[in-house]
Amino acid sequence: MRKRRAPIIAVLVLLAFGGVLLKQLPATARSAAQPLKVDAAAEVDAAYAADGDGPAACNGGAQIASLVRLNDTPVSIAETPGPVPLPGAAVPFVVPAGNSAQVLVTFDAEARLTGQPNTFATPADFLRVQILLNGVPMPPDNDLMFTTDIGQSNATQACRRVGQGNHVVSVVWQVVDQAGASVLTGLIDDYQLTVQLSA
Repeated sequence: MRKRRAPIIAVLVLLAFGGVLLKQLPATARSAAQPLKVDAAAEVDAAYAADGDGPAACNGGAQIASLVRLNDTPVSIAETPGPVPLPGAAVPFVVPAGNSAQVLVTFDAEARLTGQPNTFATPADFLRVQILLNGVPMPPDNDLMFTTDIGQSNATQACRRVGQGNHVVSVVWQVVDQAGASVLTGLIDDYQLTVQLSA
């Protein structure tokens, strides 16, 4: 009888000890397998609310041209109802008849957003940048939160294949005041807009 009780007692001791250990684990470890809860505020956060198209490929061959626009003069913007052109940030090009070209665009700049409360809470105010091809956002639907702080360097890329004809790549920007409680100013300096055309 004693021999039969020993394994049962050992199992009960192990179960009790395991329960004590489980209580001591951090909450993150205990809930690692639990589904993530979505913050209601994040669902309407304009910085992340744009729908995406998922993974895509944009492959090119031999380079045809590399077109670059530079501007080291600071440009500022106040709050606007929608995106407006970034001064000087436009590159026209022509694809010859019967041809197509891969268009790979890189935009980099120093960016700053001033006047925002530094709460580090979402949804946060931000400076948005979009790359357009013939007036339409380039894939990935380039709705970029370019900066949310008082100064940093940022870059973004977009890519698409186009057919023959006249085309133009341009950049638009906008200050987004999500809380509507601040007077914000955006600034971009030392930008470079590079358009690479490949076969």
